[in-house]
Amino acid sequence: MAEEVSQLLGHYSIAGFAFGWPTLHGKPTSAMVHVKSFIEELSQKENVCQLPYTTWDESYSSKNVELLVKGLDFPSHVDKAIRDQFAAVRILQDYLDAMNVDEHGLPIIRDGESDCSSKESRE
Repeated sequence: MAEEVSQLLGHYSIAGFAFGWPTLHGKPTSAMVHVKSFIEELSQKENVCQLPYTTWDESYSSKNVELLVKGLDFPSHVDKAIRDQFAAVRILQDYLDAMNVDEHGLPIIRDGESDCSSKESRE
């Protein structure tokens, strides 16, 4: 899988990685070994080794996704794939949300950005 990710870098502008870190109530799990191994393998790729990465606690991401898609009646072979994709999106979004708040938990607005549309754009 590391080879496939490495090949994708040629097609996309990647600034770094946020890897889901499987914990159970904040404690290590056996799945961490697999994630750590993947990170090490990926880090050996020439076009990846300079990119920053972080691990992000993925506690409850799958459970939250299960609640989200509950009742949508996906076929079982599709259901797991969709849940995994939603969980990955959830992990990344949680990371991005956390990186865009100040020390008081308030959203960071960067120069040239607005958290609402200007009056002109609403007319």
